[in-house]
Amino acid sequence: MLWNETSPWQVNMIGAAEAAARSLGIAFQPVGFRGADQFESIFAKVRTVGFDAAIALPDATTFNYRKRLADLALQYRVPLLLTHLEGAADGALMAYATDLNALFSRAASYADRLMKGATVGELPVEQPTTFRLVFNARTAKALGIAVPQSIVARADEVIE
Repeated sequence: MLWNETSPWQVNMIGAAEAAARSLGIAFQPVGFRGADQFESIFAKVRTVGFDAAIALPDATTFNYRKRLADLALQYRVPLLLTHLEGAADGALMAYATDLNALFSRAASYADRLMKGATVGELPVEQPTTFRLVFNARTAKALGIAVPQSIVARADEVIE
């Protein structure tokens, strides 16, 4: 799991991911970075150590360099899941993330309520409830991965 060491909130995400991996009996290795200039050496390490896949946590750096991450993952033949939906279109094997359109719709309803006289303190804090899975079949083919049909069927979008 790639994570930005300069992001204090990602420490909690790493802890939650480690606990989930432990409960599922999955080997887990967090790999920190401080800048995009470290991505190539990280993928070289991931490949030589023999990890089965990589996941990049959501972050401005992983978003801005998602195409670079996808290209490196393909170059080093490492399946990559990104947590920005745009990542699958840029070449990652999969992307799983909050549906931003649903978030914007909820934000519009909040703006409407505020314009009608509600105060900020009256509005509840909400967690995202709509997530999307995007699968890139071209990348799977390039990596020689046979993805189970059950995963493809669950995808909200398949890039051919």
